[in-house]
Amino acid sequence: MKKIDQSSIATLRALSVDMIRAANSGHPGMALGSAPILYTLFTKHLLSLAPFYRLQNQPLFQDNFILSAGHASALLYATLHLAGFNLSLDELKRFRQLHSLTPGHPEAFHTDGVMATTGPLGQGLAMAVGMALSSVHLRALFPKLPVTKTYVLVGDGCLMEGISQEAISLAGTLKLKDLIVLYDQNDVTLDGPLSNSSLEDQRLRFKAALWNVITVRDGNDVDAISRAIRQAKRSDKPTLIIVKTIIGYGSLLEGTSTVHGSPLKDDDIEQLKLKMHCSLEPFTIPPLVKTHFQSQVKKLGKRLYVTLDQSVFKEITDFKTINHDELLKELMVLQSETLISTRAASGKILNIIAHHVPALFGGSADVASSVVTNINGEKWLSRFDYAEKRIAFGIREFLMTAMQNGMLLHQGVRPYTGSFLVFSDYAKNALQLAALMRLPAL
Repeated sequence: MKKIDQSSIATLRALSVDMIRAANSGHPGMALGSAPILYTLFTKHLLSLAPFYRLQNQPLFQDNFILSAGHASALLYATLHLAGFNLSLDELKRFRQLHSLTPGHPEAFHTDGVMATTGPLGQGLAMAVGMALSSVHLRALFPKLPVTKTYVLVGDGCLMEGISQEAISLAGTLKLKDLIVLYDQNDVTLDGPLSNSSLEDQRLRFKAALWNVITVRDGNDVDAISRAIRQAKRSDKPTLIIVKTIIGYGSLLEGTSTVHGSPLKDDDIEQLKLKMHCSLEPFTIPPLVKTHFQSQVKKLGKRLYVTLDQSVFKEITDFKTINHDELLKELMVLQSETLISTRAASGKILNIIAHHVPALFGGSADVASSVVTNINGEKWLSRFDYAEKRIAFGIREFLMTAMQNGMLLHQGVRPYTGSFLVFSDYAKNALQLAALMRLPAL
C-alpha cells in the first residue's frame, strides 16, 4: 500500500473517532473497520460528477453509493468532506447535533453527497436494487446514457434483516450486473458475536441467488479491495464483495461488541492516533491528504464527464415531459362512467396516466391482476428485456416499496407499486422512509 493511501485511511479513521467523541455519541466500530473500503471506492472507482461537475438529474449520469449500514455515518461524512463535497469541517464538528448537516444517520436532500436516507438496516440494500433497476431500464430506452454502477456498503446486520433476502433474490433473478455490494464482514453485532444469532454461509447464500461472489481476506488491503471492485465491474451478474474486517480496528476494544456503538475514551483515541501516525489534535487533516483525495475524485468525475453525450439530456427531458391538459381531459371522461369498483377505476386511471407519462413503470407484489396495476399492452420487464414497463416484484411487499424509493432517488423514472391494504404492514417501514425523504411514491 502506498504511503498516501495509508495516510488517507488514517485521516478518515481519526476524523470519525473525533466526530463521535465530540458528540459523545455514535458508532466507531464500523467506521474504523470500513475506512479502507470507502477510501478505495471513492478515490479509485466511484464515477461521481459531484462535487466538481454539477448537472440536473445528476444520479442519472453517474455511479451511485448508498450506505445501508447508516450507523457508520461518521465515516461517510469524513469521506465526503475529504472528497470535496459541500460539507465543511465545522459541520463534522457538529456531528449528531440538532440542525447540523451531519445527523446520526445519513439523510437524502440534507447533506451534499448523501444519496439515500438510511436507518433501519437492510433498506439501503433494497433501495440500491431499485437504483440499479432504474439504471438498466433507462439505458435500454436511451443507449446514449453512460454505463453506471450502483454501490452499497452493508454490514452483518443488513444481511440479517429479512428484506435483504428479498433484495438479493430479485436482483439475481433480474441479473442486475451493475449492482455491487461491499460487505463489511466483522462478525460482530451490538449484543455480541454474530455467531450468537447467525451461522449461515453468506457466500453460498448469494451464489444460490445467482450472484457473483468475491472475497477479500484482509480489510486493510487497498489493492485487493480495488482488484475485487474491478472484477465486479466486469461481471455479468450482481456482485457481492465480502471484505473481512475487524470492528473497531486499532482501538483497545477492537474485535468486540463494546466498540460497536460507544465513543472511544480519550486514552484509546490517543493510542490509536499514535499508532496511525496522526496528530493528537482533534480534526487535523494533513494538506497532502486532502489534495490527494480531491484530485482523485476530480479525475474520476472528469473521466465520466468528458464521455457524456450531451444530446441525451434533451431526450431525457422530453421523456419526462407531461401534457397535463390532455391528461386531465381524458381523466375527466371517467366521471361520466357508471359505478365501478375502486380497483377497476384505479386501473383505468393508471392506464390513462401511463399513456401520457412515458416515464411511468411499476407493478405489484404478485397481485397485479387482482389490484389492477397492469399497463395494457406492456410486457414483463426481465433480464432479457429491461425496456419493458411491468415489474414482477414477486411476493415481496417490503422490497417492492423500498425499491420504489431507490428508483425515485435515482431520478428519471416515475415508478408505481400496488398491493392489497392488508399487506401494507409489510411495507410500512419503507413507507416511513419515503415520507422522511418526501418522495412522491405512488
